[in-house]
Amino acid sequence: MKSSIKSLLSLAIIIVLGAGLVRWTPDLLAPRALAVDPQPFTLADRSLVPDGVTPDLVKLNEQYAKLVQAVRPSVVSISTSRAGDRAIVDDEVMRQLFRGAPQERAANALGSGVIVTKEGHILTNFHVVRGFDEIQVKLPDGREIPAKIVGADDWTDIAVLKVDAPDLRPLPLGDSDVAQVGEMVLAIGNPLGLAETVTSGIISAKGRSGGLENVSELIQTDAAINMGNSGGPLINMRGELVGINTMIVSRTGQWMGIGFAVPVNTARFALESILKFGRVQRGLLGVEIQPWTPDLLRQFGRRQPDGVLVAVVTNGSSAAEAGIRPGDVIESYDGKPIPNLSELRRFVFNTPPGQRAKVEIERRGKKMGLDAVIRVPGVQPVAAMNPGPTNEVGQLPSDGVLAGVEVRASGGPGGVAVVNVAPRSPAARGLQPGDVILEINQEPVTDMEAYAKLSSAIGSGNGVLLLVQRSDRQAFVTLSP
Repeated sequence: MKSSIKSLLSLAIIIVLGAGLVRWTPDLLAPRALAVDPQPFTLADRSLVPDGVTPDLVKLNEQYAKLVQAVRPSVVSISTSRAGDRAIVDDEVMRQLFRGAPQERAANALGSGVIVTKEGHILTNFHVVRGFDEIQVKLPDGREIPAKIVGADDWTDIAVLKVDAPDLRPLPLGDSDVAQVGEMVLAIGNPLGLAETVTSGIISAKGRSGGLENVSELIQTDAAINMGNSGGPLINMRGELVGINTMIVSRTGQWMGIGFAVPVNTARFALESILKFGRVQRGLLGVEIQPWTPDLLRQFGRRQPDGVLVAVVTNGSSAAEAGIRPGDVIESYDGKPIPNLSELRRFVFNTPPGQRAKVEIERRGKKMGLDAVIRVPGVQPVAAMNPGPTNEVGQLPSDGVLAGVEVRASGGPGGVAVVNVAPRSPAARGLQPGDVILEINQEPVTDMEAYAKLSSAIGSGNGVLLLVQRSDRQAFVTLSP
């Protein structure tokens, strides 16, 4: 036992003495370098880009950076809050701490905006500020300023804010009508709370709906847009505002290369209308449009579905006073071609009330120019011509596509009422009892006599174009033999 103790003491003394001989330095903690032979290396001493190309690219790069520096002071970050809302705490630690109980906190959201007037007016999206009590704007120089909503428009998803602050730098408004697909653009905003983020791309397409019924004629871009970019500017290479970034199409919730912006011309109209009247005042033409079908194109003798087909003209409207009739095809508005309903709606909406517009139409193969004074909504729609009681005997054509259709006098100012439609007849594909036939091949059906004359003139192997009133809707119907 004593021998073992002496051995342990001797070992301890040796360890202590040995430790005293060693100088404990950080180098001892470092990994030992492996012994390697030095390798020769030669770095590239010149660009691989052909002479004359690099200076142009460098200059372009410098100009691009200058453009960004010039426009960034006009872009703001927007934070909104709504006190008192109950929200589920998402953080895992907080969930464990409070055992998953919902916690009382202020709901908040982030967005972007762009200064457009020296007086401090800011354009953003309506959905960024909708329903929030407090709106805070952060300028690029670090100033945080409360903002108030001057006005908003749900149709275009545009809101106008106002801040009181000196030394603001408004961004000039461009012209989205002349912007072309393929033009380079910048998107600047506050995505995911990362203020003053700049992304670039091109205008990918124009005239998109983005899947929204209200907001039409959007600009599509591949500049990266994420949550928080909403309300921020889309800027062209002249440093002008061409759109207000509003939404993305994504399967993941994040950017997938498809973003949309409200065209600046639409935003400008909303801005000026709100500042002048406190709300957006849109023009109204007073027509309802029917989509083209192959049968309608054939009946109207048109090869392409350009222009818009008027199915209804509202009583007392601008269109009615101008002389527009059902069956007219509107081909241009103030000299601008009308390829579809969205274009017509945009042009009419952006026409100040009281202004005169030149409407070019085609009526039964003839071109006509009509003047329409655009007014704000408020006129009454066409009254539904429901069949009234009558003693006049029903009429049933003996042949043709209207064979099997029994009609009576409508009891209204015009047209004939459909009483019955024979099953499996050509008319059964387009007519039903209760319909009122107003026109046959664009000729008015004023009474039973007119119906008899027009229906008998239809050849047995020919189709027919009918203008039909069904309940409170009016539309063209084609019947084929």
